[in-house]
Amino acid sequence: MSAVSSAQAIPATQETLDSDEQTIFDRIFQRNFVFQNFYGPWTDILYRHKDEINAAAGIAKAQFGVTFGGLSPTGSQFGMTLTRAPFFGLSNWDLTAAAYGGVSGTSLAPGVQPSSGVNYWIDARLISSGLTAGTPVVFGRFAVHAIVGIGDFTQNPVIESFQETLNGNLQPVLQSAQQFRNSQLHFLEFDQCEIYKLNTTTVWQYNADQAQSYEAPYFFGVSFLPFTQIKYLNPNSFNGGTATDSVIHY
Repeated sequence: MSAVSSAQAIPATQETLDSDEQTIFDRIFQRNFVFQNFYGPWTDILYRHKDEINAAAGIAKAQFGVTFGGLSPTGSQFGMTLTRAPFFGLSNWDLTAAAYGGVSGTSLAPGVQPSSGVNYWIDARLISSGLTAGTPVVFGRFAVHAIVGIGDFTQNPVIESFQETLNGNLQPVLQSAQQFRNSQLHFLEFDQCEIYKLNTTTVWQYNADQAQSYEAPYFFGVSFLPFTQIKYLNPNSFNGGTATDSVIHY
């Protein structure tokens, strides 16, 4: 079931962090991901999913074949960071090709009116504009993501619901209107983390109640990348085209 897949339920080679790695994970989780960055409900959300995020670190350790180095990995380690938009083919959460109407394969400028109704949010047109709408993105060898939910950066969200096609299987609709409009967080927390790893495929769509000047849905979670990839600043660097040895491809 989309957005309720626990790390334990996902068939994946997984290793256990050793004592030194676990100490690094716990320290970073507490100091950098919780107390310095977030307050109140955000802290609670992250702690509710800590075990699943920890399990995702074990999946990453097995997938990358190197040790865990926290926020400052060396050349023979992998690190962790809060999930960035470029990990999903986007330049940033406020400027997405699919979120501005979902009818074009090219990035649209802020202010372009997104249509009401069903729109594509995440699909492979974010990687290559010539592809057909609904072509899935594929997660490559150099990334593991533990996503705890979806938020919206706009002040007055109009997105009513989301739906994912995960590994080719259409998932149940996730209703977001109540969480986005009746909460100051504008956030839909998943029951359990959505874990994206090597060869996982996904397509996300949303349904908007009405048109708005722009929409800015975002994934909130923790991502693990090897030393080389976690240093990338330019969003285009994560786009692997058709290459499996990448962060994301098609």
